[in-house]
Amino acid sequence: MKHPTNTRLVIKIARPWEVDDIMKEFSNHISFYDTWEKLVSKWDIDPRIRVPLVEKWDKDWYFIMERVDWQSLHSKTLVERFDNRLSAEDKSKLLTLPDKQVREFLKTKLWVDDSYLDMIIEDYSIDQLAELMGTSYNFRKKYWKSGWTPLDNAVNILKENWLTHTDLHPGNVMLDKKWNTYIIDFWRVDNKINQ
Repeated sequence: MKHPTNTRLVIKIARPWEVDDIMKEFSNHISFYDTWEKLVSKWDIDPRIRVPLVEKWDKDWYFIMERVDWQSLHSKTLVERFDNRLSAEDKSKLLTLPDKQVREFLKTKLWVDDSYLDMIIEDYSIDQLAELMGTSYNFRKKYWKSGWTPLDNAVNILKENWLTHTDLHPGNVMLDKKWNTYIIDFWRVDNKINQ
């Protein structure tokens, strides 16, 4: 939900029957965020790699979260893939929509179905994540490196600090309009700091 007074924040209401363990996710998120913030301040992690700030409200299932553009690498891939079939007005509208609505918009506008969109996501967003992680052949060929990128570096440094994101896929990587990269979804984080 939109925050009533601050456009840079949103309110996330978790339905307990729809999530694994929201308090575990929140605890992992805080550990991840605090560690990440220290590493960014020491210049160990590129400031373009981000973790959105989440704060617990006074109720158990209400959270205030930093607003990201609400589009994962999945959606960014779909919009980019159909770029030549979309008008400037369509592209502008798509920037304001969350992931689920991006899919519905494209299905209606372009007469495509879910299986076709899933194929694009599977084929291309995994490739884009590989590029962000520096693990794709094209990236290595272009940069003559073994695969280092800011996102790859951030993930490795977090591992060295006892935090491993074990569910990193294109749905858990958000990109804002300036292509800052946000890591989200901390339910499955291997958090040895609090163990």
